[in-house]
Amino acid sequence: MSSVPRVAFLMMIVMYGIILYPTLRTYSTTELMTNFRTFYTVELPNNALSTMKKHSMCTVTPVNYLCTLIEHRQPGLVDETVLESAIAKTLSLTVGFSIEEAIENSLALNKEGYRMLLNIGGEHYRAGEEDKAVADTAKYIKFARMVAESGVVGSISIKPSQLGMEITPELFESNLAVLAGVCSKLGVGLEVDIEQKEYRDKTVEIYIRVLEATIPDATKPHGFRIAHQAEFRDTVDIAELIAGAGGEIRLVRGKAYAYEAGDPAAAQHWGTEEELQAAFLECARVCEKGLALATGWKHLIEEVVEAVGHDVETQFLYGLPWHKPTQDVQLEKGRVVTLYAISGDWSLVRGYVSRRGLLTEEELVAMDAEYL
Repeated sequence: MSSVPRVAFLMMIVMYGIILYPTLRTYSTTELMTNFRTFYTVELPNNALSTMKKHSMCTVTPVNYLCTLIEHRQPGLVDETVLESAIAKTLSLTVGFSIEEAIENSLALNKEGYRMLLNIGGEHYRAGEEDKAVADTAKYIKFARMVAESGVVGSISIKPSQLGMEITPELFESNLAVLAGVCSKLGVGLEVDIEQKEYRDKTVEIYIRVLEATIPDATKPHGFRIAHQAEFRDTVDIAELIAGAGGEIRLVRGKAYAYEAGDPAAAQHWGTEEELQAAFLECARVCEKGLALATGWKHLIEEVVEAVGHDVETQFLYGLPWHKPTQDVQLEKGRVVTLYAISGDWSLVRGYVSRRGLLTEEELVAMDAEYL
């Protein structure tokens, strides 16, 4: 072993032992043993690199050798076969690592008959990350302009936490208002996702204010939607509030919950499938204008069509193989089929991709080691 790698190796041990001891201390012995490879090959090196960069240590010899060692993985650290599989699955779930790739791939999917609902990776910005929320708003403005200029048939979808909701609702509202104004002028649809229940009411309130300030005549279809979850017991009341303001919804089915007697959460959620489906249908009737259904349940789609008396747009997450049969049926019936698709590099899409459940833990580790 030459002197440089030896110094770097010794420096890594020192960094693990001193700088990262607080991180190591937060894990139980069981967690460390269960996630041994992830912890020592991904989390600790990444935390070490962040700490060294934060304190401008990567410009000092011999620490700079350690930074280089972490940034450029050594051959053999990742199983290439596992990595190739992980990359293929990630590409199947996303429409590009950049918004330029997303536009190109969206145009191709338009030719197959699909409408697109496009999201840029990133979420849950917290206090101190205001610059990220503002920067992502700027990205979406650029994205909307590219959608309009390229002729992509589709809309933009944003997460409230990405535009600052968890920092302050005021920051989210300000960013949403700017983006909604741009989209309205460009004729590009905009949809607002719903995240945690604790932010739902405030998100709806802000959506309605921005809607009233942006859309001159909301009695006509306008494409400025908000996601609406049918699983909550007050869902019809919220739907009536949105419809009363001229809003439009992407109706999400969710699921019923079986609670123990006395569980306070039972007061929020429907307890049976029958209750949930009845609420879903009633929300569809209330918010008939501009309605989109985000569900893979074929019979429920048909029940909604019968209830409202006309075809409706159906939306599906892009790349999930179990949705393909239902998508094909909707296309055959001549309905608008929209694919919700995300773009961005691995650091931005990791949370979304991991929640889809297609990548194994080993594949997630391989992606982290390669791209984080």
